[in-house]
Amino acid sequence: MNADGTLMLEKVKSVDDLTDEDFSKPTRSVELPQVPENVDNALGADGKPVIIKKNIFEKNSRDHADLTPEQSREILTSALYRPDLYGQNRKTTRPYNWVVINTKDDQDHNRLVLLEVNQNKDNVEIVHWHYLRDNALKSIERQAKREGGHILILPSPYGEEAGDLSGRTQNLSSAAKIINDFENPVIKGENVSEPEVGARPAQGTATTTDENY
Repeated sequence: MNADGTLMLEKVKSVDDLTDEDFSKPTRSVELPQVPENVDNALGADGKPVIIKKNIFEKNSRDHADLTPEQSREILTSALYRPDLYGQNRKTTRPYNWVVINTKDDQDHNRLVLLEVNQNKDNVEIVHWHYLRDNALKSIERQAKREGGHILILPSPYGEEAGDLSGRTQNLSSAAKIINDFENPVIKGENVSEPEVGARPAQGTATTTDENY
């Protein structure tokens, strides 16, 4: 802790600057580079820094021991800085929690980062990160519906209307789409589609299927 009681943070210029030891034997809490404006606006983060506390590095290492440091860096980079989907999956029970998800790449990976966006805190805090199977992504969407939330396509940073994800999510048909009317948002299309039948995660992919995201 700093002398004034605030959390001591080390700034990194890039997620790539996170060391292997940060993920395996962490000794520090870090402040990550600013997320893109469209991500910040979607989360209502108000430009606050995004951080990973030392205890979160430790917890993620325990909970997702199959992830290598390289995979963790890839998940954080993709989901935080190039997300396709975002939303509040536990709006009632955990109203400060937001997920950002980068959907399937050529290795069939969905990548998720869970964030705590609390207006009473100075920072946006990462809670965990991992790969996500298609059926778990569908569970998140159902969970969001039950608690009055949605999993939405992130609007383009260039002000263009969000398109479908067919080119990047071969096993996801269409997702909820929010139009830029923040006073009275309109949801278009279907939410995240059914998972591929019999789909198996790629090596290194988390196999969690419960709904504690």
